[in-house]
Amino acid sequence: MDKSSDESLEELRANGKKPRFNKADHPLIPKQPKPPVGKNEDGSWGPTGLYGSRVKETKLLSTLRDVIKPSRLKRVEEVLASRCSRVQCLFENLHDPANGAACLRTMEGFGLLEAHAVEAYEPFKVQGGITMNADKWMIVKKYKHCLDATTALKERGFTLVATCLDDDAIPINEVDFEDMNRVCLMFGNEERGLSFALRDVADVKAYIPMSGFSQSFNISVSCAMFLFHVRQCGLINPDLDDELLNKLYLQWLLMSTKKAATVLKKHKLEHEVQDFV
Repeated sequence: MDKSSDESLEELRANGKKPRFNKADHPLIPKQPKPPVGKNEDGSWGPTGLYGSRVKETKLLSTLRDVIKPSRLKRVEEVLASRCSRVQCLFENLHDPANGAACLRTMEGFGLLEAHAVEAYEPFKVQGGITMNADKWMIVKKYKHCLDATTALKERGFTLVATCLDDDAIPINEVDFEDMNRVCLMFGNEERGLSFALRDVADVKAYIPMSGFSQSFNISVSCAMFLFHVRQCGLINPDLDDELLNKLYLQWLLMSTKKAATVLKKHKLEHEVQDFV
């Protein structure tokens, strides 16, 4: 019960009040052990072993780690270690910020890192209440022209999959995703769909078979269904290289504590994070 209260349990009940308990002192609620943050036998740190192995130890990172709760630090490292860059999505001229937000949240939930947005005539905006801050853990690249996006993706070795209902489109279950090294799923405007330019440069056109009167699903639903299928095909797996992993580790630690600016100033480390603040 709340120790700050002078009223006994009997007095509280007599006055029609409910007793308040401090969860930390409640005898029926087991205390959760704090995850270890000591050094492991292999020289790495903490339960995940990410820091000190793939992520290089630095004074800057160690200083930030010291002010982040162990449970939060463990979660950050677990999520980062599971991130996948092999599968990405491109969104063209989305109109509704709620749809863009839902798609990014879905992508983040599947462990993806990077999305692309073509803003030829519709700015890519997201509704914060829907993303639940999932977008801040992702990389969103924006383009003014669709060919700028597809050229950049092709140069990186991505297979472009257009989601559309063209006559030459095939059902999603007939796409050989297993044979693709890198995949970018492309989704178009809610009303008009993908532009002819994107459909023309696509390597594959695919659609989700439907049995009802509706011709298509909402874009956020389609995004989720395509990504689930791609994951079932075995494409979504951790694959970040060490350079990107180290860069994101610093960025994510900075976003994981409100004390970052104060701590860095105290230890005179602000100059080392000028690209992130």
